[in-house]
Amino acid sequence: MKVSIYPGCSAHGTAKEYSQSIEAVSRALGIETHEIDDWSCCGATSAHSTNYKLSVALPARNLMIAQKKGLDVMIPCAACFNRFKSAQHHIEKDRALRAEVESIVGGTYTDGISIRNPIDIIANDIEIGRASCRERVYSGV
Repeated sequence: MKVSIYPGCSAHGTAKEYSQSIEAVSRALGIETHEIDDWSCCGATSAHSTNYKLSVALPARNLMIAQKKGLDVMIPCAACFNRFKSAQHHIEKDRALRAEVESIVGGTYTDGISIRNPIDIIANDIEIGRASCRERVYSGV
């Protein structure tokens, strides 16, 4: 399985060990990760409390970059995940905001990729033995 990965600022600083764990587990489970090119901060630290459009534009920019590879985006950080999902919701529901954000960012947003947490990918897409993790949980295997 291939996914884009958005490491976020903390993966290179305060959560370096968590990032290394995600990389090691991904390798062990056959998840091929491709870091989003030229990613920028998603604004989780303060953008959402200071400027609404900025709080949408920052993660939207990263989504637009990720869409070029056509792979779902794995986001380990809970705060980054929240900002991406929120931005995705707003630009998919508000056409005027979408057009404004596209103008600000200088790109085009297209639907089609999913924003996913590593646990979601492991539980629903990775097969361990004969059954996926999800099937094993629900069947009691």
